[in-house]
Amino acid sequence: MKQRHPIVDAVTYQTLRSASSPITEQDPNVFAFHQVIMDGLAKIKRVQPLGTLSIIVDDDPEYAWGYYDLAKGLRNHPSKEVFSCVPERLHGLCFGDDKAYPGLQAADMLAWTSRRYVIDKKHDEDHLPSELLRLLTFGGLHQPVVYKENVLREVSEGTIAALKDETSEA
Repeated sequence: MKQRHPIVDAVTYQTLRSASSPITEQDPNVFAFHQVIMDGLAKIKRVQPLGTLSIIVDDDPEYAWGYYDLAKGLRNHPSKEVFSCVPERLHGLCFGDDKAYPGLQAADMLAWTSRRYVIDKKHDEDHLPSELLRLLTFGGLHQPVVYKENVLREVSEGTIAALKDETSEA
């Protein structure tokens, strides 16, 4: 199973955010955070069915509450059939300095090289990934996936529907 590495189309994200959508977070990385959590839990479950997940995010006070709110939202999500494992298995969310956590430096490097690849590929369809990107994705096992307008709209509309269901049940 290939691991997805989400890249959010920031321009489309901001456009949807300014329209009538439930996207309220200023930072599009917070949006991709959902995918990271759910993919992480799925991978852990294959190895250890009751395994837990703790996440360290780069310490950025401007966006910290967005990550915290998203984790809280996933723990309390009304779609229990998909998200029931989150409150039981998402045990930790903390913030760290990338100087103390080399994994955060590697994540920054992966994000930068993935973004660079997507931008270059947009201008040249035949553009190949750099050697650094191949190394960081373990030879393509962890592929970057761009969340373009159709995916962002689908998730946004799904969130609106879930919020409506939640308020109608209350």
